Amino acid sequence: MKKSKKVMVGLFWLLIIGIMVAPLGLIYQISRDEMKKYEVPDPPKLNQTAFGTIKEASTMDVEEYVMLQGVFTSSTYADMELSYPNMEEIRWSVGNGQEVQEGQSLGTYQGKEILSTISGTISNMSLFGAHPYIRFQLYTPVEFRCSVDKKILRILQSSTDLKTEEGEAVKLLFASRKCNANGTTDVTLSIDTERFIFGQEISDLKILTGRIYRNTLVLPAECLYQKFPGEDSPWYAREVRENGILIAEREVKIGYSNAEIVCVSGIEEGTYYDAGYKAVMGG
Repeated sequence: MKKSKKVMVGLFWLLIIGIMVAPLGLIYQISRDEMKKYEVPDPPKLNQTAFGTIKEASTMDVEEYVMLQGVFTSSTYADMELSYPNMEEIRWSVGNGQEVQEGQSLGTYQGKEILSTISGTISNMSLFGAHPYIRFQLYTPVEFRCSVDKKILRILQSSTDLKTEEGEAVKLLFASRKCNANGTTDVTLSIDTERFIFGQEISDLKILTGRIYRNTLVLPAECLYQKFPGEDSPWYAREVRENGILIAEREVKIGYSNAEIVCVSGIEEGTYYDAGYKAVMGG
């Protein structure tokens, strides 16, 4: 009986303790639940992505060319000799810089018309002296005159097989020894063709140099950028995964380039690059 009484007493006190502790546990649980409502969630992991389309580094044969902008003109002149006893009696109807066609009236002498024997633009009228004449700039053959930067000038001067896309032979006739204020140099090219005319302006004349870079690693030009402008400033490309997630910024060495692609080293074939970040960098 005494043992049973002790057990009953022990159970009684356990019940009392449980009754006292239960509210505290309930309060603790409620407090934890309330605190969870105000917990700041872990910030999501942000991955930088490409700003433009994804381009792949690849190898190919690259044919070197330059793009030129200029005008077709002529450096050929012809003189029309004048043999009139009294030159002061001529009434001229033309002047310097005027276009004249063969057979066109240039003026009159003692009531008779003076007809041109040459077609061209009058560049000089030497009307007095022992041998008066009118000098004409002829319209054929034409030459292409333009201004080029140092890089293109070096290419033109070092190439021995210049030609157009149509296969017409091109020759560098003249390169000025003077430099223009913007750093360019005036050059004149002859093109073995009759499809261009005097005064025709061309903004995208493509001249092939004859050089071909075989099995060269290339990137599209829009993938490459500089952080600071300058000929010696390094070039970079942003390597990304195929889904556009940024991997790293890579410094690359560049070689021949044109408006479309650039020959590069320092990266691997088959890797992907961001073609939009260059615009973010400002060119």
